Amino acid sequence: MASKLSEFLRTASFDVREVERQEYVDIVDYTEGRVKVLDEDVIQEESFEGAIYFIDGKVRHLLYSRNFDRSYLISQVVVGALRWSSDEGCKPEDVKTFLVITGDPRTVKAAENFFDDTLGIDVRMLPSSVPELTQTVLALMALEEYSLSLALAKRMDGLVIKDGSLKPIFEAKVKGAFFPGSGPLGLVKNIWDSPQQEIASNLVRDLSVGERSRAFLIEYGEIVYVSSYLRIAERAFLRMDVAGRKDEIEFEDVFALFNRAASIIPEMTLEYYHRRYPENILPIRSLEEYLSAYFLSPQEIMAAVYY
Repeated sequence: MASKLSEFLRTASFDVREVERQEYVDIVDYTEGRVKVLDEDVIQEESFEGAIYFIDGKVRHLLYSRNFDRSYLISQVVVGALRWSSDEGCKPEDVKTFLVITGDPRTVKAAENFFDDTLGIDVRMLPSSVPELTQTVLALMALEEYSLSLALAKRMDGLVIKDGSLKPIFEAKVKGAFFPGSGPLGLVKNIWDSPQQEIASNLVRDLSVGERSRAFLIEYGEIVYVSSYLRIAERAFLRMDVAGRKDEIEFEDVFALFNRAASIIPEMTLEYYHRRYPENILPIRSLEEYLSAYFLSPQEIMAAVYY
C-alpha cells in the first residue's frame, strides 16, 4: 500500500492557497431569451420577524499534480448553515465536510478507500477529464449548497438565503424547488459582472439605501428565474434570486419574499469599503470563518500517506 500511494503522490506539490468560493459560472447570465421587468411587482416596506438560515460553502485545495497523464487534485469542501434570529442570535448547524479526489480515472481509483480509513473523513471520488480540475470541485460544492438550501427551505421555519446564485440550474427542475415564505433565495454580490449590466443600471439608479428594484425574470425552458436588486449601502448593491418551475411559482409569493428579505438584509452589513465589504454581509462572513475551522492542512494529508 505504501509504495502504491507513494507512486500515486510522486508528482504532488503543495498548494496551500485557500480558494475563496467564487462565481465560476454565473448560471443567471440572462443570455437565453430576453429579460422581462415585472410591472406587476408590489414593493412595500415590511418588518422582519422570524429566523434566517444562511447557507455557504468553502473549499481548500490541498494537493495537486500537473502530470499530464496522471493529473489529480485533492481538495476539502465544507458546507453548512448559520441560523439567525433576533431572540437567539447566530447558531451554526448542518455542517458537513469531505475530501474530494478528482482527476484521471486511474489515479482516482488508486486512492479509493485510503483517505477515508486514515483521516476519518468522508471522501468523494470524482474521475474527471476536465483540464481545470478546480471547476469539478466547485461544481460539487455548488450542488451541496443548493441541496442544503432546499432541505432547509422545505422545513418552512425560516427564510433561507444562499450566498451566491442558485446553481446548478437543473436543481430548480425538481418539484418543490421554491417554498413561499422560505425560498431559498440566492444573494449575489457581483451584480455588475453579468450581461444584464444595462438593465441593472436602469433599475438601481433611483434606489435609496434599503430599497429594492422592481423584479425581473427570464425563462430557461420550464425553469424561471426571478430577481430583484437591493441597495444595502451608498455604493453597494446585491441581487436577490429565486428559481423554480414556472408551473409552481406564484409571482406574488416571490414579491413578498423579496420585500421580507429587503427589510432586514441592509441592517446586516457595515458601510465599510474594503475587501468584500459591505456586500459580504456579517452573518455570511461569520459563517465563512466558522467553516474555515474545519479545514485540514496539506501537511496533514501528507502525514496520513507517509506515516
